[in-house]
Amino acid sequence: MKRGRKILWGAQRGVQLLLGGALLALWSAPAVSEGAPASMARVPAGTYVPLYSGDQLEQVPVAVFLLDRYLVTNADFAAFIAAHPVWSPGKPPAIKADHNYLAQWPVAPPKARMPVTGVSWFAAREYCRYRGKRLPTVAEWERAAAAPDAARPDEGEDALLKRILEWYGRANEEREVGSVYENIFGVFDLHGSVWEWTEDFNSVTIDADGREQGDSDRFCGAGGLNASNPRDYAAFMRQAFRSSLRAASTAKNLGFRCARNI
Repeated sequence: MKRGRKILWGAQRGVQLLLGGALLALWSAPAVSEGAPASMARVPAGTYVPLYSGDQLEQVPVAVFLLDRYLVTNADFAAFIAAHPVWSPGKPPAIKADHNYLAQWPVAPPKARMPVTGVSWFAAREYCRYRGKRLPTVAEWERAAAAPDAARPDEGEDALLKRILEWYGRANEEREVGSVYENIFGVFDLHGSVWEWTEDFNSVTIDADGREQGDSDRFCGAGGLNASNPRDYAAFMRQAFRSSLRAASTAKNLGFRCARNI
């Protein structure tokens, strides 16, 4: 009982520290995308080609939408918890978050500008609702994530895919939001920081391809058959990761950002 109180106090203390004025200092306001608040970028209408789309190449239309420029931070999520204590560490029922939900928070105060991780799909969705937003769909996320780096707008597809894989190779390093790259839509760190929840993550399915159960981050050669772009190994990694998740799942390298209709 005493241990439980200690953990809860530690989590509450972490929230209090994150809500302190010093840790919630505002960053310089980014340029405002047309029709979007400063915190969100306008992603123009386009198409998304699923990794597996049958015999004929399928192009899924994606309407114009708004997407958070930055991943949701520990400070952002602490403010949400202060307004909705039911989402504090140790509070959500097992059906809505596994036992690793925000597991690091009671141990040490989380760093304010780091992406929040260890949150379930249920928690991420409720946070976005709290902000008057929603989670992006897979098609929307992939549409935004395919945009070139703003610093290299003319970079070819092969070079971009190579750099994305390099980012993925060091994805477990701690990085503050906005520290990896900005794409031409004004969205930061869609690759190279943490994996991200999407609204319809469970719409992704993978055919049996010879992997052992639990190998969510690897594909054997058969997994590349009939893929829309067999060279895009990063897309295979994302699809494998999404297919391994359940709505209550949490992971130390899984965060999220919110979207909104225009």
